[in-house]
Amino acid sequence: MAKWGNCDFKQLVKMQKKMQYLNTVDLDLFCKECAKALAARLLSLVIHDTPTGKYKASTGKVGGTLKKGWTTNSGREAELTAVFGGGSSVSSYVNSLPITKSGSNYKIEIINPIHYALMWGI
Repeated sequence: MAKWGNCDFKQLVKMQKKMQYLNTVDLDLFCKECAKALAARLLSLVIHDTPTGKYKASTGKVGGTLKKGWTTNSGREAELTAVFGGGSSVSSYVNSLPITKSGSNYKIEIINPIHYALMWGI
């Protein structure tokens, strides 16, 4: 008769406990937090790569409005933060954004409200 060998079921029991733990975790909340973290990372990269305008002092224009636009709600707010500083951080801005779920997909829409900016959705 064939010998089947030895089997240690400890690893299977560990896996079963981990699977049971996953049933107790709020996966919807976990996915929303992951989406916000990914959006914050992406937005940091986009802000870094957004060019800053360079103007002569005589024009009265200040560069940086397009960059500041990524974390503001209006074009006027972006202009004011570019001139006077301040504004919200990337993480606090992303946390204020709504997340929509359709099927198994989570969506955060990031829009630059400056009229000459392109719109990006993630």
